[in-house]
Amino acid sequence: MNDKSQEAVFHKNNKEEPVSKWFKNIYSDGLMEGKSDYYVAVNDKGHQAIFNKNHKEKSVTNWFKFVYNFGLVNNQSDYYIVRNNKNQETIFHKDDKEKSVSNWFKYIHPNGLVNGKSDYYVVVNSESHKVMFHKDNKEEPVNEWIKSIPYDMRKKYNLF
Repeated sequence: MNDKSQEAVFHKNNKEEPVSKWFKNIYSDGLMEGKSDYYVAVNDKGHQAIFNKNHKEKSVTNWFKFVYNFGLVNNQSDYYIVRNNKNQETIFHKDDKEKSVSNWFKYIHPNGLVNGKSDYYVVVNSESHKVMFHKDNKEEPVNEWIKSIPYDMRKKYNLF
């Protein structure tokens, strides 16, 4: 048992040995519901990382200011969004925690690539303008920066 007011994830068949390490906090809704093998852990500094229940010693991600629970953690796709200390967001694939899929932006919308419905994603800049990218080309947007992505374009690229 841990006496530091920390949390761990246990399997119902083994109450002695946790499937996770002990952390300040753990977000594991998808794991607890049997929908995912992943959970978000929060360390003593308040940084977050994603772990796989089968590999408690090695995180899937680096440690960030914030890791979103959708995408990989909810078993929607192999992608996840993180936020750094500069309040910028980017997308990573679970198999490469060093090279991001997208550049860093003010905000990245989870619909599309991250929720597993498309190969495209929408980003928002500091002026609240939006642009769409394909997962294989983070340097060349599909459209120009606009105030809002039109419904027909969101429908065409399945960004719901």
